[in-house]
Order: sequence, then C-alpha cells, then structure tokens
Amino acid sequence: MSNAKRLGRIALVTAIVLAAAPLKFGLPASMTDASAAEANGWTKVQQTQPALTLNREPFSREHNGRTSYVHSNGSQSDWLIAGSLALSAPNITLFITRQTKPEPIRYSLIRNLEELSDLKLVPHHYSTSYYVMTTRFGDLRGIPFDVNADGIRKFCVGFHKPESNRVFLKGFVCSTSEIEAAPDKVACVVDQIRYSRPDDDLQMKASLAEGEAKPCGAELMSRAANTPSLEDKSL
Repeated sequence: MSNAKRLGRIALVTAIVLAAAPLKFGLPASMTDASAAEANGWTKVQQTQPALTLNREPFSREHNGRTSYVHSNGSQSDWLIAGSLALSAPNITLFITRQTKPEPIRYSLIRNLEELSDLKLVPHHYSTSYYVMTTRFGDLRGIPFDVNADGIRKFCVGFHKPESNRVFLKGFVCSTSEIEAAPDKVACVVDQIRYSRPDDDLQMKASLAEGEAKPCGAELMSRAANTPSLEDKSL
C-alpha cells in the first residue's frame, strides 16, 4: 500500500493531557512526574544502573532512562527509554510494572498511550488497525501510528498488555523505516528486554500465567470501522 493510501486511512488524534491512570492505584505517567507519582503512592528510586536493558543496536548505546518507582503496596515500575522522537535513530519508551496482585486494566490502548509525556508534545496519527503481539511478557495489543517531531517523521507501534495480571507494560517503539517499525519487528524488540538483575527476571516470569510467554510475533487483530476514540474503552 502506498504512503498516500495508507495516510488516507489513518485518523488524526490530537494528544491531550489525561488525568486518569491505567490501573486502580495509578501509575506514574512520566519519568519526570515524580510529584504526581508520589501522590498516587509511588516513590521515585534513582538506580545506579538501569533496571531494564535492551542489548540490541542501536538501542543498547542510546539508553538515557534508568528510573524506577516503588509503590507503597510493594509493586515496582521500571522504565526503559532509549533515543528520542526528534532524532533519526530508532527510539523506545517503555515501562514494566510488577504488581503484588492483579489489577484491572481500566482504559483502552490509545488512552493509555496518550498518558506518556513524549506523545503529548508532538503531532501523531493512529492507524485503524490493531495487532496481537506475542512476547515473553505475554500477549500485547498494538497499534501503528506515525509522528512528526521537529521535522523528523517516524513510524511507530504503541502497545500495552490488555489482560489483568501481575505484570503490566506499555510503551512504543519508533523508526524512520516503516519496515523496521512493523508490529512483528517491534514485538521482537520488546521480547529482547531483560532485567539487569537475574532475580528480577525470574520474578517476572513467575508472575506470568502458565503458557502466557510465547515466541515473538504479531498478527492482525482487527481494523476499527471508525476513527479510534480516546473515550472508547473497548478498543
């Protein structure tokens, strides 16, 4: 499909500031929003080394985020940020939360993505197609979008984990190459993320349901009939 036709089928969604959080006890919407995080029971912990690693070029040499948050109930949220939307190199923004108990996922994928501070600052367009992305963290729901930041156009896939259990994650991966930002490629990038501490990785695996971890890949889930809506919680 040509870019002109593809863009013709993509809906513009203006980034807005959302006050709600994706889980019942709230998650920090951005690494710099420490005051809001603490108001929801989260405490920012500056790590001496990143809690999450991604040993895949070019992400492995672009790490610039190593913040973690600990909740008063014992849950922990770890962030991985590499690169920038305004630079031509690929970039990733993602967090993984290990919860002490399963929490309901209250909002749609698009609404969850709109909470990420990077997307609030730049124009971006969501596709009408949704994907099931399989990873070692379980099934993710993904949606392609494109972004223009300081004249740099990138193709991206945003994702979150739609099922309620003790491991939740959301984020996005972007590239100037539409091929490299295909949902199956992005699923395999996420699949390569590891915890720096082996014990943390073992804890994450133990929190998954039996058979939940799968080889990385992606499959078209559906094509929305209308423009994706921030208020449509069924998406």
